[in-house]
Amino acid sequence: VTTHTGLTTASAASQVLTITNSVSTAGSAILCSLSSVGAEDAQCTIQKVVPGAGSFTVTYKNNGAASLASDLILTFFIIAA
Repeated sequence: VTTHTGLTTASAASQVLTITNSVSTAGSAILCSLSSVGAEDAQCTIQKVVPGAGSFTVTYKNNGAASLASDLILTFFIIAA
């Protein structure tokens, strides 16, 4: 689990998170979910997960009517190949 603070992703905008994790490999299967803990209408959904050696990226889009103005929590599981 990672907590991302200070993000202000606008409505309809996308952003990329880079997560460093030594278990990750280019062939890993990575399962992810996102949750916003604020009251604003930020509906962040995952668009793409790209595994790499020692890290992976998660691209998400805010499909809500308001900008993200609270913490974003990324929960993930890595299944090493």
